[in-house]
Amino acid sequence: MLASTAVTAALMVSCSQGTDTTTPPGPTTDGYTFTTVSDAVYYGEKYAEGSGFYTFTLSDADGNKMRIDCFGTVASNSNNPRFTTGTYEAGTLDDRTVRTFVTADSATAEEGTIFWKGSEAYPVSGGTMKVSSQGGSYKLDIEFTSGETTIKGSFDGTLKFEGKPQVPPRIEVPNPRPVTGIIGAYYGKYNDHEATTGMFLFGMGYKGDLTNGENVEALQLQGYIPLQEDNDNVILPEGTYTISTSADNTDAFTLVAGGVDAQNGYQGTYEYYTDKSTSITKGYIISEGTMTVEKNGDNYKITANFKGKRSDALNIIGTELEEVNYLYEGPLEPMMNYADPMSRLEEDKKLGDMHNQALVQVIPKATGDFTAWLYYIFGDGLAYTINNNTLDVTGSGDLMMLAIWGPAQSTDNPVGEFPMSPGFGLLFEEGSAMPGNPILGQSIDPQQGCWYTYASKQGSTLQLNSYAGAMPDQGRIITKPAEDGTNQIVDFLFYDKYGHEISGIYEGAMEVIKASQSAAAANAGLAYIPSFPIAPELAVPATPFNIRFVD
Repeated sequence: MLASTAVTAALMVSCSQGTDTTTPPGPTTDGYTFTTVSDAVYYGEKYAEGSGFYTFTLSDADGNKMRIDCFGTVASNSNNPRFTTGTYEAGTLDDRTVRTFVTADSATAEEGTIFWKGSEAYPVSGGTMKVSSQGGSYKLDIEFTSGETTIKGSFDGTLKFEGKPQVPPRIEVPNPRPVTGIIGAYYGKYNDHEATTGMFLFGMGYKGDLTNGENVEALQLQGYIPLQEDNDNVILPEGTYTISTSADNTDAFTLVAGGVDAQNGYQGTYEYYTDKSTSITKGYIISEGTMTVEKNGDNYKITANFKGKRSDALNIIGTELEEVNYLYEGPLEPMMNYADPMSRLEEDKKLGDMHNQALVQVIPKATGDFTAWLYYIFGDGLAYTINNNTLDVTGSGDLMMLAIWGPAQSTDNPVGEFPMSPGFGLLFEEGSAMPGNPILGQSIDPQQGCWYTYASKQGSTLQLNSYAGAMPDQGRIITKPAEDGTNQIVDFLFYDKYGHEISGIYEGAMEVIKASQSAAAANAGLAYIPSFPIAPELAVPATPFNIRFVD
């Protein structure tokens, strides 16, 4: 019960002619003065998004009561909601319009606006309610109708609501959602060189543009299919895909159940909604259901029948499972190849002897007890200088970026043969070279594994006209001192996804740049974003060089 202030206001009940026993006894000329408020609760978007549901009961000194159920604006702070001012008109629960009070179907209705005079109940069917506020006080001027009866009244005092926001129901129609756009990516073994199935991500869009992520309503799936022979031409195989809540289940035709948390965002299989900034505003975290893929001639039919709980940007907030159904009918294009490092080479790139410039960034204990050596080898036509953490490059020419891992040691230049690791991100592979990251960020650098690029200037940025990443398990890097005891030798050999050879031998001076040890964890990790491409990113603690071209 909340305190309230007495007011001078009139409540008039005027009765129609006849013997209708539902008419409040009276009439009165002075009316009722509502002085107390009880059961004031804000339920948030319980009935619809964009409308906040408020309920409260007004009482007078004689025990007469008025329960008012209404829709106002959504409170910016659900723990301390402020009632919406303005003129409220009659409406229903189905209307869900801001500044409407809910009419009652009967005198015993559990929801809706009802006036009680003594033991008699009068369902409100029309009228208006004017709400104004000043400071912490509210003034309500009421003129409701119950059938042909007019009920007038007012309240002036404190009106404070308890916040109990609930989740609005999912909009049911259309059901299923007709898919207007699709996009997919195939990740293959996905950092697990012992995997027997290939991972994929697949998006089915109902609203918005999946490619830019703005104002999207879409379904995203993470699952597994049999390993494919040609990663450039992977189409979802026909069959039934089933949601699994086991994180260890990577069987073919399994879909990963959804999840969401503050650290990793959305994961697995989920429906999501974005705003203009492409940020997820809400979603449904899928925990059960199936998807079937059928082929009919040149077209496919994908039927997704799932159930999930409502979530916001950080947590699951719903308690009930709701249906999330999508349907796509049309052609399927091959998914993007995120299983193999990219390559734009059309032939072998045998660089032969190289003697121009080179540097190595040494990161002691970059991960656990291992040290990382990150090489930049500049071909003829390129030159560099270092300013703070920026690599200033001039000219144009071949540029090798190489990464090897070894045991923790203080040596600046390791000696040995480093075979290409069986998968990118396997930081625990002691004494190995790292293949190219299939998912590049904004640029190529040695933290993305072993890469060949042809670098040239375009404005003040690095333009990569051709490039190729090293395939797993194919190739090696040999490092050793030159015979003169001063210079260093880096002998590299690896292959791109088309089988093109990239090779060369650098012999010359090696500038050593020591990076400070980072306390950050450096295990390989996955980072998901709501729109494609969704990419794994290696969590490497060292900061790579910023590369820029200078005049």
